[in-house]
Amino acid sequence: MGTNPSMTKTPILTIAAPALLVLLSASTSSGEPLELSARITRVDACGGWPSFVTLKDGSILAVRGDRARTSADGGKTWSRPRPFVAHPKMGIKSILRLNSGKLGVILVRVEGIPNVGHDAENFRQMTVSFATSADEGKTWSKAVRMNRYNTNGSPHVDTLIQTRKGRLILPVRTGFAASRKTPSGAFGIVNGKRRKIGGHTTYPEMDISFCYLSDDEGKTWRKSRGFIFGWDHGKRLGCFPCDEPVVIELKDGRILMMCRTTIGQLYRVYSDDGGENWGPPEPSGLASAYAPCMIRRIPTTGDLVIIWNQASHEEIRSGYERNRLSIAISRDDGKTWTRGRTVFRSHLPAVGC
Repeated sequence: MGTNPSMTKTPILTIAAPALLVLLSASTSSGEPLELSARITRVDACGGWPSFVTLKDGSILAVRGDRARTSADGGKTWSRPRPFVAHPKMGIKSILRLNSGKLGVILVRVEGIPNVGHDAENFRQMTVSFATSADEGKTWSKAVRMNRYNTNGSPHVDTLIQTRKGRLILPVRTGFAASRKTPSGAFGIVNGKRRKIGGHTTYPEMDISFCYLSDDEGKTWRKSRGFIFGWDHGKRLGCFPCDEPVVIELKDGRILMMCRTTIGQLYRVYSDDGGENWGPPEPSGLASAYAPCMIRRIPTTGDLVIIWNQASHEEIRSGYERNRLSIAISRDDGKTWTRGRTVFRSHLPAVGC
């Protein structure tokens, strides 16, 4: 397949959803982790964290908000950003190839706040909708509102899945008292200036998870039963956040959910009925910062692959909780994982994360 003349050779870090391909076009040939020096602070990812889908012509589409890039060579080079609008005033959070062959998108809008990001996590003013396209994104169906009747939840990026039986599952998080337009934060002195050095776990409410479900290709949606949060069975940790969830269908038909927590590792949760009900969260054994992960199945082997911000206790205490990106494989459907391998790291603390 030839390369489109509009493609540029700009190196970007891409985590491609179809098989969680980690394409590091600027990495070393020796296989060592890609490192950012203290002077490099920008990784171009289509204006944020994109969602990926393979189009029928074989190219890869990366879309985030209302902008998109395409690659005709498996992610080695990418076109310049172009407008990609499914519906006016709504940004795309996930894009998925449906079982029917259509494209499905999750659309998000925060009323009165143009930036759908860290400064716009007001769950009570967020609109989450779904739309489909039968012509590879040229035209779209009417957007269907998903979060009605006080079931406000915010999805992470690229987390929509469809099961073998056709059920659409969108994992989301919410905070019971999230009423501020901008969350508070922790502040410190960086290069002689007072800066926000942490934006997580500094507000009073606890983040929790649930799912939106659809059995008719997104025409109607409902909420899963209950809420998911961490619980230490009455021990010293008490309750803790279990949020920014991702889900995947296992070989036996169960749904596995992975969540970030504030206690130093990812937690996992299982559903035996397609996401309607969920069991208690349990530790996964994967040391992690309070940061989300991404999980996919490798088509050629059937193994699961996970990529996440592996972090030690000391890294978290030192402000480097999101500076190491690691990858691991599971050959038993998520029960155990290979030792995490670092594929990307930065020497800069994650200021503002």
